[in-house]
Amino acid sequence: MPRSPGPEQRQSVPPGGTSTSDDRTTERRLIPATHSTLSSESTRDVAQEDFLFHLYRGSELLQENRVLEAKEELEFALTMQPSDPKGQDLLGAVYFRLGHYPRAIQIYEALEHGFPNDASIKVNLALTYLKTGQPEQARRTLQDAVRLNPEHTRAWGYLGLALQKLGELEQAQIAFERGGHPMMARRVTERRQRVTMPAPAGGGAGIDEGVRSAAETAFSELDAGELRFALAEQAAPRAGDAPWHTTEPGDLAKAATGQGRTQPPPAPVLMHHPSVHEVLTVPPAPHVLLAPAAISTRLVPPSPDASPALALPSPAGERHVAPSLFAEATEAPVALHARGVLLVRTTDEQAFAAKLESLRVVMGTAVTRVLHRRLRDADTHDVLGGIGSPIVRVSGSARLVLGAKPAHGLVPVALQDELAFIREEALLGFELRLAYENGRLALEAPGEGGRAPGEGAHVVQLRGTGAVVLELAGELASVPCTPGHPLLVRREWIVGWLGRLVPRASPPAESPSGQRGLIAFSGEGTVLVCAT
Repeated sequence: MPRSPGPEQRQSVPPGGTSTSDDRTTERRLIPATHSTLSSESTRDVAQEDFLFHLYRGSELLQENRVLEAKEELEFALTMQPSDPKGQDLLGAVYFRLGHYPRAIQIYEALEHGFPNDASIKVNLALTYLKTGQPEQARRTLQDAVRLNPEHTRAWGYLGLALQKLGELEQAQIAFERGGHPMMARRVTERRQRVTMPAPAGGGAGIDEGVRSAAETAFSELDAGELRFALAEQAAPRAGDAPWHTTEPGDLAKAATGQGRTQPPPAPVLMHHPSVHEVLTVPPAPHVLLAPAAISTRLVPPSPDASPALALPSPAGERHVAPSLFAEATEAPVALHARGVLLVRTTDEQAFAAKLESLRVVMGTAVTRVLHRRLRDADTHDVLGGIGSPIVRVSGSARLVLGAKPAHGLVPVALQDELAFIREEALLGFELRLAYENGRLALEAPGEGGRAPGEGAHVVQLRGTGAVVLELAGELASVPCTPGHPLLVRREWIVGWLGRLVPRASPPAESPSGQRGLIAFSGEGTVLVCAT
């Protein structure tokens, strides 16, 4: 499997590489060796694929709190595309957590200049101002953010904090209330009633020490609530992290005092809300070891002979210590193993799309490339699955073992020449003889919440015959929908739907007792839900 290079060596091809081929697809071959073979028609293609690889790896390391390794990966990625906004945003989060606040400020100020209408970038910039004792600059930046998005609760919460540090308690109270922090607003009110109005004897314009104390208390309360300011703090390297040498300004010893484990939320990538429609078909592949049952009972049982057998070759007299995952002799391209993992067989013509993080074992020679979301028969610049969890195309003569993330299970579904819409976050993989296209599911009715137009849950449309594998935290169930009988489903339960259904966010005025968060379905088909 491709691995991120450690601090001592790199196996990737730099932008100046000269590897060329007639194949337009930039690929990584997964073989049991110490080198990677990249084939591409041009140096630009090689650099783009190498850039994406290191960008994704840096994002994964950041999510795992391996901040120093994430820093190296992201800095290397940005040597190839220095102005990439996603990479810059992630690197800004890394610098923030390492305590390199001047570098983080420099990055976020540049991003704000390039994306003046992005409220999330302004919030991240304001956090760096607050951490460096610049509440006035933080206030101006956050006021711009709430003007752009009046429903941005995080921006209101941090604005209340900046105003409180400036001693503007009345405005801080209003901001905390707008941010959904009534207890903090009440505490500011109590402080206003006790604060001494005359100026200090020395004539200075100092802020009452009680106000400063209340502001520090606000930091801890924001940590315990939605905003989680300290989660963006610098974090200590984990045991076993490789040594790393830096020329960055600042004291890296600060990294041993951090308490946080996640970065400030990155700026969202906005997409248009297109109609979802069919794309080009993929050549058919051999049959799938899945049960072609009715729509409502299409869950796939394990293979009857999936019981593990002792098939490990060993010298004479040596006992077998564990069963082999590949003991059963099945030629089916996709099969669910009795141990809860998925077995996939790929060839050059028979490819499979899978989340990169789900790959547990690769036996043989596999070729991978990152897939992109598709609109109107064309790839977009957005990665299928998102930067933090990309879905890759795997081909070549290989056998794969795929596993679910913790507290989740795998649920294969067999499509029989039909149309399915699956939420991208629940999709672990699918056979690439299925055609796919992307769209969005609106989760809020217009005017109901603070989401910008075009936001919503990413949805993958799949068409044809083949296997789809879901990754769920509960049991998969189905709810039929028929014409003339509208159906309402909680948005958190929705995994996807089959058939030609039309979903829409139900306004509170049309929902039972004015509930929010309901999705109305009309038409004929089946809604797939995760019953947890």
